[in-house]
Amino acid sequence: MNIVFELPFYSPSVGGIVESIKFAEKLGASVRFQRKSGFHPILNVPFTLGMPDSTFPKCDIVVTYSDNPYLDKLVKLPQIGKVFVYMLSYGMSYANERHNALHPKVTTLCSTKKIEQAIIKDGGLVTRIGFALDMDDMFDEGKERFDNSALYYHPMASKRYPLAVEISNALYGQKLIDNVYTFGTHDGYESHKKPAGLIKHYFNANREQIRHLFNQSRVFISTSNSEGLNLTPVEATLCGCPAVICDGAIGELFIDGHTCYIAKEGDYFDVLNCAIELLSDFDLYRELFRDNMRKIVKQYTWDNLLNNFKKVIE
Repeated sequence: MNIVFELPFYSPSVGGIVESIKFAEKLGASVRFQRKSGFHPILNVPFTLGMPDSTFPKCDIVVTYSDNPYLDKLVKLPQIGKVFVYMLSYGMSYANERHNALHPKVTTLCSTKKIEQAIIKDGGLVTRIGFALDMDDMFDEGKERFDNSALYYHPMASKRYPLAVEISNALYGQKLIDNVYTFGTHDGYESHKKPAGLIKHYFNANREQIRHLFNQSRVFISTSNSEGLNLTPVEATLCGCPAVICDGAIGELFIDGHTCYIAKEGDYFDVLNCAIELLSDFDLYRELFRDNMRKIVKQYTWDNLLNNFKKVIE
């Protein structure tokens, strides 16, 4: 069976794209990127470039992404058998995602219970096939740590970077942290305020840099309320850097007080108090959250995801 994954562009730092490419690789599928990116793709799968038009490769199945704005064009192509949309997020680009999830000519798949429930609530039909995690290289090195706070940066308003800066400044002002690292994209970064005690901002950090960052930091703070799979707090936790998040996008993994702290969305004092709580007994929360997360992620294997997908297409 000839399967093609259709994605917007190649990026080594966008979780949904990275995970979709891994999925394609496991299935022996190819990838179609709608446009070029600033990154040179180093892939183990064949790929082509182009919009969903007459140049699209002939195939039995296309698997496309949550907020694809060209789904109507894709389903009209005569060289394609069936179209599946795999919802890794639902709410980041709500208009497109709702349109795609409820599209009468596609089969809708999703990754998490939260997404499944949201689509059903909107009147859609969806099959939850789950997701897979490659977290073997994310580990707590057990080395001496600096008193750092890692903040997730993104220029989108929904990521609430200014709130993260406020929280960081409060922690720094109270001398609960000594310095700060941030990471994220280039876009719009210079126009934003920088947190006090900033050592370095990592642009489009790769997996090795992120692992190093989390292995030397004491707390990861993500004030974002718009995430898909939201794997970064999982990676931080496995590296022994307990996380405070505001978007429990994966209820299967994010359990308040068990694998992380989930603060109220946009609530300065709740986020701050959660961070202070983690820093007040770092060794306890590092081990508790890390060990609990390690047990849970073992359930989310590629074998399970592939088997669930094959049941749908058979």
